[in-house]
Amino acid sequence: MKYLFRLAAVLIVLMCSASAMAQKDRNATLKRMSELGIRVMVRAGVNVGGTAPIPIPSEMKSINSYSPGLNFGFEGDVLANFTEKWGVQVGARLENKSMRSDVTVENYYTTLVNDGDLIEGNYTGKERTTVSYSLLTFPVLATYKINSSWTIMFGPYFSYAMRREFYGHAADGYMRNLQKDPVTGEMVPTGDKVIIPADRPATYDFSDDMRRFQWGLEANVDWRCFRHFLVFAHLDWGLNDAFKSSFKTLSFPMYPIYAMVGFGYEF
Repeated sequence: MKYLFRLAAVLIVLMCSASAMAQKDRNATLKRMSELGIRVMVRAGVNVGGTAPIPIPSEMKSINSYSPGLNFGFEGDVLANFTEKWGVQVGARLENKSMRSDVTVENYYTTLVNDGDLIEGNYTGKERTTVSYSLLTFPVLATYKINSSWTIMFGPYFSYAMRREFYGHAADGYMRNLQKDPVTGEMVPTGDKVIIPADRPATYDFSDDMRRFQWGLEANVDWRCFRHFLVFAHLDWGLNDAFKSSFKTLSFPMYPIYAMVGFGYEF
């Protein structure tokens, strides 16, 4: 037993020594990076926003409610200064982006599952949609240091969706089925009228039709409140459609637009 205690004591001393040496090496590395104008930081924040059509289509008559999801983001960044004012920052961010909306639409082309059957046509009534992403995002930003407290950044971001969801239901409305026009041969919404009551909604799920790769522009502002701590806010504006180009069920593109606020720590 006495031998075990001695062995444990030796192991604890070795671990403490290794930790101290690692801390010393890390501090020396960070000091050398700082002398070269390179900074390392981590960030954490909350996303608020939505995936929406821009501009709002005429078929969408009203937005009855909107609920942002609980969206967290965690990021690591490396910033290299080329001059006293200018630099570039690259990062990697794990984040969620989600929302839920209730809207009223009129003469809105879509497909629905109603009582187990797939129906297609122009829908008028209420819809509730949930959109959710889990993303790995890489921002590449030009930075400009206004003064010792404020820094602004701007540039592209690129995201990969590890998980993506777009689903919901339609209720308290009706769908006019498509049928072939005898003159033009085109499919037009002049078929049977399918009633979709409030207590028996029709559903839809377009998750598999969403893109995995997204890109857009990011604008960021940092405020250094203490030597190592900062507060930040940024806006991500998606520039490619949330859905694949082969997806034709929605007649308008939709873009993810989200803002994040949070805090950071610079080593």
